[in-house]
Amino acid sequence: EFVKNHILHLKKENSNLKFIYVSLGTATDAAAKREKRFFKYFLEYCRFNNEHQFVFSVGKNYNVSLLSLPKNLHIFNSVPQLDILKYCDFMITHGGMNTLTECILNEVPVIVFPLVKEWDQNGNSARVIYHNIGIRGEISNMNVQKLKKLIDYMCANYNIFKNNIKKMNSSININELQEKAAKIIESLII
Repeated sequence: EFVKNHILHLKKENSNLKFIYVSLGTATDAAAKREKRFFKYFLEYCRFNNEHQFVFSVGKNYNVSLLSLPKNLHIFNSVPQLDILKYCDFMITHGGMNTLTECILNEVPVIVFPLVKEWDQNGNSARVIYHNIGIRGEISNMNVQKLKKLIDYMCANYNIFKNNIKKMNSSININELQEKAAKIIESLII
């Protein structure tokens, strides 16, 4: 609740402020080394680029109380993702299907950093690009400059990604309504 109120207050003061939610998933042990490397560069990025506000859900691999953080970065071991997505402008994610579905339903564009080749993340990131609802970064060769370039690109093209994800959400919601209507009609016929 504190983070939500803090972000809403900051957005009221500065309408150009972007609130970015970051989470590389809940199965962080599968790619802990890659995730820790990403976290190192991300922390460095936030220290030198304070024009945005970030909430980072880091999972269980970090003791967040020991970290010295810049004012624009809020770190938690866990956050209520569905609640945070209602207030963020875009998300940086590993590209798992559950997270992408939640982003689509909340109309939140994404920057995807697939962590594990054997899981769905690479295919999902290809679909993100195909549908133009976000962009992809390569975690294996990440550095601060590349991260900044991706975030700047997302911000510069934000309206395009936002409009595309709104269209996708509308399409999904129409399909859900049609399925519900069909079930109601079928139940009346039987």
